Amino acid sequence: MPADVIRCNTDAAWSVAKRAGIGWIFENSDRQVYSEGSKVIDHVSSPLMAEALAMRKRNAMQEAQHKSFSNVWFRTDSQELARAIDSMTYSVELFGVLMDIELLSSSFDFIVVSYVSRTLNGVADSLAKAALHSSASIPLL
Repeated sequence: MPADVIRCNTDAAWSVAKRAGIGWIFENSDRQVYSEGSKVIDHVSSPLMAEALAMRKRNAMQEAQHKSFSNVWFRTDSQELARAIDSMTYSVELFGVLMDIELLSSSFDFIVVSYVSRTLNGVADSLAKAALHSSASIPLL
């Protein structure tokens, strides 16, 4: 991997009310935090969709572009999402979001999407849960 790879952990928390809190954190290999963010989104169909939205534009990938990070390692604790992105096997439910992720991926010089265990994804998890329990929400775009 390039020496200047920025790690981005993403996570989502979903409720049966079809509301999701999403969170992301960017850090370098020395665990120095560059940026973190979270938001809540209404009308999210499933936990897997919430995980995909956490990574998609207007969220982690857009933030990486905004910060001019060109070498990024996106990490999710959703094995199903990491597998879908890696294999480019897109379910009907996730097709549009995963196509957005694929398109946005082309704007980076180096990009990897992989699974990370929940124990190593604590900050993104906390951000997502805090967002889910907040009162402000945004429409799904």
